[in-house]
Amino acid sequence: MLLHKYAIHYRGWRNGRDPRTQDRGFTLLELLIVLILLGLIFTFVVPSLNGVTPRYRMRSFARKIGGVIEQMRVVSIVRGRLTGIRYYLGDEQYVQSVPPATPEYPDEPLDERKSILKHEVPDGVRIQYVRLPGGQDISDGFINIGFAANGTTGSHIVHLQAESGLDILTLVMKYNSITGILDYYNHEVDFLHEDS
Repeated sequence: MLLHKYAIHYRGWRNGRDPRTQDRGFTLLELLIVLILLGLIFTFVVPSLNGVTPRYRMRSFARKIGGVIEQMRVVSIVRGRLTGIRYYLGDEQYVQSVPPATPEYPDEPLDERKSILKHEVPDGVRIQYVRLPGGQDISDGFINIGFAANGTTGSHIVHLQAESGLDILTLVMKYNSITGILDYYNHEVDFLHEDS
């Protein structure tokens, strides 16, 4: 009989299972307790995340704009031709990159060029205005910002806003074409006299 016990034990291990342990699952009561706890956690966590979401959408969109600015600036310098970024401000808002002119029409104005990509402003976020170096704020229509091949044009400020409950969040992006630096602020900024 002792030999029989070891034979069963050996066969169990040979199949990859320990016969001394039973196959166990979760009971219905354990599953219900876990679901109730998850429900309570989501009840308290999700409303608090709703206030954070507009801030992250706005920051994510600002990084996307920054990526388009840097990409078009580099394309302009590498190809030796004017490129740009186009802001559409109105009921529908989006940003587009403007490619260099074709060799067949090298003097084609930025306004007439077809854009490459369209980046829509996310829900809950608005471009309040785009400020040009002369101090002009544009809040409606479209604006073309050109990046020259020598890297000395294209300075501008983009003022983004998002609503989070009763609060209004602000993010301001300032691109300086002389230094090629894009800075982000949580408050209003302006150009210094040496910015162009």
